[in-house]
Amino acid sequence: MLLVRGLGCTKLLAALWNNQKETRAAKKLARKWRLDKAYGVTQEQIEDAMMRSGRGINLGCEFALEICAQLGIEPAEVDPMRTKGELNGRMYDAKNGAGCAEQVIDHLRQSGSVERIFV
Repeated sequence: MLLVRGLGCTKLLAALWNNQKETRAAKKLARKWRLDKAYGVTQEQIEDAMMRSGRGINLGCEFALEICAQLGIEPAEVDPMRTKGELNGRMYDAKNGAGCAEQVIDHLRQSGSVERIFV
């Protein structure tokens, strides 16, 4: 389990989204939710997409559920109100490479940046 307490759900989702492997499914999802880039989203774009999905900045909204499914994480794992502050990165790592989730979270914690760190 990876400690994510205090990182903020939209910032964490943006960082994980930006560092996933490029897939057609991810590009399709980015188009559906009108994200500017499939792999260069900002925290604000994540928040805007949540607002457009109709329930405000809420991890139960359709956008958040689809993003979490694409990333291989459970919405409760990034919900600051319902989580123990831990993320099981096993599915994310299975899709993106061993240790990827931990590297993204460490980079986010150290720099505060949601930028893509893998080329």
